[in-house]
Amino acid sequence: MSGKRALILLGGTWHDFAGFAGSVSPLLAAEGLAPAPTYDPDELLRLSGGDCELVLLYTCLGRAEGNTDGTGLAKLTDAQIEALVTWVHGGGALLGVHSATVMGESSPALGALLGGTFVSHPARHA
Repeated sequence: MSGKRALILLGGTWHDFAGFAGSVSPLLAAEGLAPAPTYDPDELLRLSGGDCELVLLYTCLGRAEGNTDGTGLAKLTDAQIEALVTWVHGGGALLGVHSATVMGESSPALGALLGGTFVSHPARHA
């Protein structure tokens, strides 16, 4: 292992965040990155000067009725987004996966960093 870490930021609504982290962690480890899954968006505030090489966003930000599993995350704060933007502009690698463009109530700066935002979704299927 290279001693470098891959921060996997999880949380929001509708998705199997723990299952995703369990599936992607061995892939990251095989590439020499120590997977660091978290539901704590304040980890973004600690990126500067750290050992993180990759931030992987698997989030679906927003409030949903019935989300009682503790993974609900409505938005990232302006400070969290600014820390991520600064880190990426300084050379950090960011990968937004699947629903990461669902911004919830977050600042448009997050959408600008990812290159787009979620617009709509077809009806859910049973």
